[in-house]
Amino acid sequence: MFNTKPTNQVRAIAGNHSGNLVTCSPSAQPIYNVLEHKAKCGNHWARITVAGLQSLCAGRMHLNNVFIKPATNISYGHEEFFLILPGCKATVEKQSNGQFRVLHLEADMNYGLLQQHAKKPGLWCANNDDGKWRASYLKNGHIKGKQDRVVAITDRVDFEPDEVLGQSVSYLGGASISGGGFNLNKYGFDMHHTPGTSMIGGMRNVSQANMAERDSSLHESALLLAKTMYNARDIDDVRWVSVKGGSGILTQAMQLLADQGVTLEGHAVQFCAPTTNVAKAVSLAKSLELSKDRNYHSQRRLLDPNQFIGGGVLSGYIVPYQRLKNEKDYDSLKFVGDLYKGTNSIKAVGVTAIAVGSAVGVTSGVTVPAVLSFISGLAGTAALAPKLTEAYLPRLHHKIKGRF
Repeated sequence: MFNTKPTNQVRAIAGNHSGNLVTCSPSAQPIYNVLEHKAKCGNHWARITVAGLQSLCAGRMHLNNVFIKPATNISYGHEEFFLILPGCKATVEKQSNGQFRVLHLEADMNYGLLQQHAKKPGLWCANNDDGKWRASYLKNGHIKGKQDRVVAITDRVDFEPDEVLGQSVSYLGGASISGGGFNLNKYGFDMHHTPGTSMIGGMRNVSQANMAERDSSLHESALLLAKTMYNARDIDDVRWVSVKGGSGILTQAMQLLADQGVTLEGHAVQFCAPTTNVAKAVSLAKSLELSKDRNYHSQRRLLDPNQFIGGGVLSGYIVPYQRLKNEKDYDSLKFVGDLYKGTNSIKAVGVTAIAVGSAVGVTSGVTVPAVLSFISGLAGTAALAPKLTEAYLPRLHHKIKGRF
């Protein structure tokens, strides 16, 4: 269908009229031509890839972004690096005269189809059809053009979008900026979905949780989300709500936008049960001029080790301090009140851990389901069972909660 054989014809892909000249090598040019054709035909991911390559004409403007990675230094002062984009990896050479040359391109021409089948990150529209949530793929990556739109950024899970919806609605309904379950059922919402096999951040991946804004495994999804957020900048009152590990995708997307000097004034953000660094996420939201509810995180349960460790043990102190310094309407009374709440949350974690450890011997290797079963049979600790179910078996907890 497309000719991707090497050619001797070399043309500039950007920088003819201003900025640095960007060209392709004979082997990369045919692949670029295919991407450019797809972009002109309305392919969303191809447009992002072509725009990323053409942006090199302005210099290495993306130097601080995760999708730029150094490769090697070669002779005569030329520098080589990788440009990572959705469905595409480019090897680029920066020449001594400031020009850029795309040496090699690897592109998955079926990327759009993979997105449509939920095998790659993408945007989906969620609607309630007679009590059952259904998701439909939005190939243009644009949210529904209506003010007050809610957009969920979900965790990386190995489930179909419809099932992800079922697990996420309970969290979204409890987020204050979403308008509640009634609003979601009536108007639906959009969902940025990231397929995968393991949650983002949490206690098992502390490094990723702490540095989500630069984690390379998240850049593909984060770049697509950043583009969606940028395209929605002129829509009033869009509310971006992350669910669990979706906080990592949202954090990196905000970092990408912040690096480009983008602001989203009039939009709002909230983090439901976050498993990545909350303090960094709130700081980035501030730089983008995103509004935050007083309770910037929703349904955060420090009894859940993924939220307690992944979200930042001391975030309950760091974030209030940041807000006191940077937000005019955040006064000392709010600061003290939030510090008090943070202290009580950490105390609750300690007390519960001691109670459970004493009652069932968690340190002896007893499994969590066995712990829950044993606790539910103890009169003195029966009240802990619902909280522990929510902490250690959140899918079951929210499935049960969604029935009421």
